[in-house]
Amino acid sequence: DYVYYRICKAYKATVDRTPEFSAVCILTVIQCLSIMEIDSFFNNNIVDINIYVILLIYVILLILNYIRYVFQNRHSFLELDIKWGKEKDSTLKGTLVVLYVIITLLIIIIPGIFKSVV
Repeated sequence: DYVYYRICKAYKATVDRTPEFSAVCILTVIQCLSIMEIDSFFNNNIVDINIYVILLIYVILLILNYIRYVFQNRHSFLELDIKWGKEKDSTLKGTLVVLYVIITLLIIIIPGIFKSVV
């Protein structure tokens, strides 16, 4: 929930007044990348997952995340802002969210680059 909240907060500050759907899409991409990382860890094949499987997983996760965060409206941005907006350690948690996103991207991108070069 906190990753979703921070994505909403960052997106709302720059682009949109209703960032919930965009945050759901970004969160779903991060979840798909994490699933790809877990698959490559257990199967020792780096970025060799079928594109249709990835798209199927993305659509399923997108629907589930949309239902959880937008449709049910119990995790709306305003409610989460009330819950986490005034925390003292929000800077630390925000930094950890950014590190999580960067590390998730790097774990997928770097092995793919090395595989294409070698």
